[in-house]
Amino acid sequence: MNAVGGMPPSAAEIDVESRTPMRFGAVGNLTRGALGGNGSLLAGLIILGTLIALGLLAPVIAPDDPVKQDINNILVSPGNASHLLGSDQLGRDTLSRLLYAIRNDILIALGAIILPFLIGTLVGVLAGYRGGWVDSLLVGIVDVIIAFPILVLLIALVFVLGPGVRTIIIAVAAIDWVVYARLARTSARREAAMEYVIAAQVGGVPTRRVIVRHIIPNLISQSVVYAMSDAVLVILFITTLGFLGLGIPPPAPDLGTMIAEGQAYLNSQWWLAVIPGAAIVVTALGLSLIADGLAQKLDAR
Repeated sequence: MNAVGGMPPSAAEIDVESRTPMRFGAVGNLTRGALGGNGSLLAGLIILGTLIALGLLAPVIAPDDPVKQDINNILVSPGNASHLLGSDQLGRDTLSRLLYAIRNDILIALGAIILPFLIGTLVGVLAGYRGGWVDSLLVGIVDVIIAFPILVLLIALVFVLGPGVRTIIIAVAAIDWVVYARLARTSARREAAMEYVIAAQVGGVPTRRVIVRHIIPNLISQSVVYAMSDAVLVILFITTLGFLGLGIPPPAPDLGTMIAEGQAYLNSQWWLAVIPGAAIVVTALGLSLIADGLAQKLDAR
């Protein structure tokens, strides 16, 4: 049955879809075979999967309450029997805070890119495929927003709205969607000029079906690759907010907040700032490897 009009597909539609270079089924096949011989992708998935697993299991494996203060064990050095990675200036266990901070920052970052990914891709596809005033309006909006430093805009928006997880998600969605829209628009304009799309239009295939079955499956992979790279930027944005005191409200652990608190003790208790900083580097490395691996796989295809 035709998902758009409730009628069986016509012979013209069947003929067009049989010649479509890539459909959602092909995307699934690509996903299933993505790891074959791709060291970057495999390494990235292992790193990110391990970090996410550690974060999700934090309530089980964390040796202590991440917000529990112990004035009798302030600034304990790493390697202590009760504090494997040491403790901070308030006696809070560094390992416990690190596990919860990783969970908070990674999950918020991955969740924050969902809205701009969906909104930007949809708007970009519609504008690129239809053209006209819709496309001109999108280009104008994108040009205005891109003209300003994205990180400055994000920080300014969070400063106005106030700190918090909801504010972070709103700020990222309000600014970051334009990048996805520009990427999807460019790809949609290219796909709209392809023979199979023109054949679908001539054959009377409904616009919604052309977009959903033919345009989006052929450009969504590029947006997914960018989303992995974008997650690195969002992680840095979240930790920057935490460093500036505009991120996740205390006492919830945050990597940026941990770095800011440990900065004053960098010369003597280096682990307070270096350990969360290393966690940020490892997280960014995992996401970057995934993006690089996906890009290599798609280029090979």
